[in-house]
Amino acid sequence: MSTATRSTDIAPQMLSNLQSRKLPNVTTSILDASRDHVSQGLQPESFTHTLSTFLLQFLPDPQHTVNEMHRLLASGGVFGSTVWSKAQIAESWNGACSNLDSTFEPNDAAFASAWGSQDLEQGLKKAGFVDVRSEE
Repeated sequence: MSTATRSTDIAPQMLSNLQSRKLPNVTTSILDASRDHVSQGLQPESFTHTLSTFLLQFLPDPQHTVNEMHRLLASGGVFGSTVWSKAQIAESWNGACSNLDSTFEPNDAAFASAWGSQDLEQGLKKAGFVDVRSEE
C-alpha cells in the first residue's frame, strides 16, 4: 500500500525544491496558511497528519491556522509543529535577516505576540486537540 503525501507552502520556490527531488506519491500546492484551507482546495477530515515547521510565529492569527489544521485531520489524526521559544525567536530571526541584508534593522517588538510552546499547547487544546504534549 502506497502513502500519498501532499505538501503545501505559500512560497513557490519551496515547492519547486521539493518537486525537483521527484519523490514518489508526493503532490504539492500553494497554500496560504492564514486563510481558510478548504476554500483553497483541501478537504475536511481527509488527512492523517498535519505538520507545521516554524510557521505559527509569523501568522497574524495562529489560532485560526491551528483550527484549520485540526479541521483537516481525520479522526485519530496527528498534528506536529515546531516553534521557537519566545526567547529565541527574535534573536534567530534578526540574525538570519542581518546575514541576508546588511541594512536590516532588528525589530524585537514584531515578535511580542509570537507563540511559544506554552501558547501552542493552549491553542491546540482550544482547537479541540486531545493528548497534547510539548517538549522544549
